[in-house]
Amino acid sequence: LTRKAKFRLALVIAAGLLILALLVAALVFAVKGVVALTGKIRGGDGGDTLPTVSQQVDMDPLATVILDPGHGGSDGGAVAEFEGAEVIEKDIDAAVTEMVKVLLERDNIEVILTRDEDVDMDLKERTKFANAAGADLFVSLHCNAHASADISGIEVWIANPVGVPSYGT
Repeated sequence: LTRKAKFRLALVIAAGLLILALLVAALVFAVKGVVALTGKIRGGDGGDTLPTVSQQVDMDPLATVILDPGHGGSDGGAVAEFEGAEVIEKDIDAAVTEMVKVLLERDNIEVILTRDEDVDMDLKERTKFANAAGADLFVSLHCNAHASADISGIEVWIANPVGVPSYGT
């Protein structure tokens, strides 16, 4: 590679990592926000503050969240080509899910994964698993793609929990 090509590749990788970090942070904040809005936070002093890390050591989790890394197994989801290599959505979904899991667990939020291996899991299985777990929140992570270069961005779908006001249409 030429020096210019190496520099462009480094910029693309840096931008990709920054976008990934922002996505992870946005998902963590969204999960924590929904948990707080639904009043599902357990423990603490009953006030507006969350318990400190030292208070969390021997207490129950503040909330339970199910994270669902989209696709898996024979269903790879969206496929893109980057620098001659194939990038498969299920791999990105799994990596982002693991990052979000680590960050949530640091704040004493229990995380249950619908899958932690690259296996097939249809929508009915995911739904049955999520309902049986009785978690406070279910978040399914996907990195969608579209054939049109004019369509891009991040998409997050979260079920409207009971008691949380809904805005927009």
